Amino acid sequence: MSETGESVRLGDWLASRVPSPPPSLSERIADAVGDSECERAHLSSTLVDHAEALLKTVGNDRSSADDLLVADALITYAMEAAADDCEKLEAIASRVAYRISATAAEPTKQ
Repeated sequence: MSETGESVRLGDWLASRVPSPPPSLSERIADAVGDSECERAHLSSTLVDHAEALLKTVGNDRSSADDLLVADALITYAMEAAADDCEKLEAIASRVAYRISATAAEPTKQ
């Protein structure tokens, strides 16, 4: 496992994932995280932060499908990052589920 204080650029970490997503999805994911950086130990939480921010902006129609797909990908990658620390994976997964369900309970923009 990496040192706690090691910084990682989200875009670089996401670009290193195999298999890579289709180019159009990859571009949308990169747009969602921008030039963000975080400590490697906070990678999972930071990816969920970006997914939550995106989920708070989606509407209730089909035009939100792409944003939902990006949020889903970010959450999936967050769980992949969490799997680096298997001893904490269950606790992290529970926190992620709670955060996302709380976000889903908030009113969405139309």
